[in-house]
Amino acid sequence: MILIYDAKVYGLDDAVRDIGLSYNHNKADFNLAKKLASAKPCSGHDSFLKGITVSFMLDAPHYFIIEMQRYHFLDIVMSTSKMHSLQSKEFLIGNLPNNIDSIIEERLLYLYDRWLSTKSKEDWKNLLVNLPLGFTLKMRITTNYLQLKNIYWQRKDHKLNEWKTFCKWIKSLPLLEEVL
Repeated sequence: MILIYDAKVYGLDDAVRDIGLSYNHNKADFNLAKKLASAKPCSGHDSFLKGITVSFMLDAPHYFIIEMQRYHFLDIVMSTSKMHSLQSKEFLIGNLPNNIDSIIEERLLYLYDRWLSTKSKEDWKNLLVNLPLGFTLKMRITTNYLQLKNIYWQRKDHKLNEWKTFCKWIKSLPLLEEVL
């Protein structure tokens, strides 16, 4: 499961107005913007979408974040530091996946308690490397509409529900909801 929140969209009006640069005017034309935004991906006609910036918070399992990081145009502004945050047992427990195997959870709690008692670097690393891929992390991400459009078309039918949720969110953004 993923959570997307605190989303902010910047530059939408400016990007729509500046489409007019190609036509020697500077007035917003939302009908033209919709037409260009719905152009075939990679055609170049939708390049004004680069001027619409999106910033949002994402809570997601590590396995999803790994796939998301293949997109080099998603800037991770800040993210959860396991090095700092794992020092809290509440953080460890609160970010384990809901469907974690009870044996794995017990082992992680054992590793945490062992590290807490020894404070050794070896025990710390042992805890860190045994976190499951379903462990949830938080991050602030900045990107733009053109990149989100590409992600949408590449991932909308992905077998992971997290991608379906992310694509549904992309489609809910102003202007994109009308052209995807």
